[in-house]
Amino acid sequence: MRLLRGLTVVALMCFLVLSSVVVAEPDKESEKAELEELIGKLRVSLEDKASLGDSSLPEDTSQRFAVKEIRISGNHLVSIGELLEKMPLTYSAVEERDVNGVEEIYDFRTVLDIFVNPGREREVSLKTIQGLTKYVLSVYQNKGYAGIYVYVPAQAVEGEAKLADNILPIEVIEGKVAKITIERYDFDRREKEEGFLKESVVRSWSPAQVGAVINKKELGDYVNLLNLNPDRYVSAVISRSTESNALNLTYDLYESSPWHLYVQVDNSGTDDRKWAPKVGIVNTNLTGIDDRFSAMYQAPWEKGIEEEYAVFGSYSLPVLTPRLRLNLYSGYSQFDIPGLTGIDFIGNGSFYGGVLSYNLFQKDDWFFDITGTYSHEKSRVTPSLGIESDVSMDLFGGGVHLHRSDDMSDT
Repeated sequence: MRLLRGLTVVALMCFLVLSSVVVAEPDKESEKAELEELIGKLRVSLEDKASLGDSSLPEDTSQRFAVKEIRISGNHLVSIGELLEKMPLTYSAVEERDVNGVEEIYDFRTVLDIFVNPGREREVSLKTIQGLTKYVLSVYQNKGYAGIYVYVPAQAVEGEAKLADNILPIEVIEGKVAKITIERYDFDRREKEEGFLKESVVRSWSPAQVGAVINKKELGDYVNLLNLNPDRYVSAVISRSTESNALNLTYDLYESSPWHLYVQVDNSGTDDRKWAPKVGIVNTNLTGIDDRFSAMYQAPWEKGIEEEYAVFGSYSLPVLTPRLRLNLYSGYSQFDIPGLTGIDFIGNGSFYGGVLSYNLFQKDDWFFDITGTYSHEKSRVTPSLGIESDVSMDLFGGGVHLHRSDDMSDT
């Protein structure tokens, strides 16, 4: 019960921290008002910058179209307001025409003017239209989305240089996941029928689900969390689906046995523990849900394995999501420490506790976690001369954990 109460407090601490970083989604009812306010700001901005000359822009000799309105459709994940808010007067993009990319600059002043003041015909070049589709795509890419296609439909053009009703339509296809598959291999790249991490776990945790758009940042973070296991490497492969406007997602899992036995002898620890051998067992995926178990037993050579020893065990498991993990641990030791003044100290100690950690965000190979801890510790020492001591304490803590992990290192 004491452990349960302690872990409840730890969970509450983490919940309060997590609650403070939750960002409420914008109220849909206010989107129209926000868009009108944004257009008003753009109108003022365009008036302030109306004196911008063309001398700094490259000559645009591409075909012209008369445009009185621009309509963007199919953009369910990125609103018109978000597209207009960050749209610059001039936009630059690198064209990979050969080995060396060529920077192209697109003039968006007329485009912005049409958005702000629709209804009056203005000329928009083919180059500017191409730049507009690239800009819309870049906004999606900056948000991490994959499988996005932005284009002007062919039926919008009447004749050689005329848009139907002088309306420029920009259509966005947000490609959704049609199928998720899991392929298993060993580290020699041989295919396997079965593995260690359950397929149901991979599917349920996947940030990309069937019928949803893939967010590459979320997908990458998920794969990075799975790759924290030393006996597993996961890669996510996105491919075109046979279904229209859809993608397939494949998780390639490379796994080896999660069971490990070890014997260790070193000079770490207190004087009476130095060179005392340790025997341990580790399983990095005990039940197939990315849970980990370890146990260790240590005893000195010369005193026997039952008179003076230490034993430790831990079990770590994900809670609902791979970002949130709970580590439970416990240990017991029995010791006989000779004193410098001829007084020996005989006793034992025990402890148990838990660590709840949440991966708040990732940056490149770096992980930033917040943690809450609880530990109950107890010790009893009986000196050969003197009064017996009996100490029991409950410890609570919290903090942050910054660590880095890649294919070559873990720090």
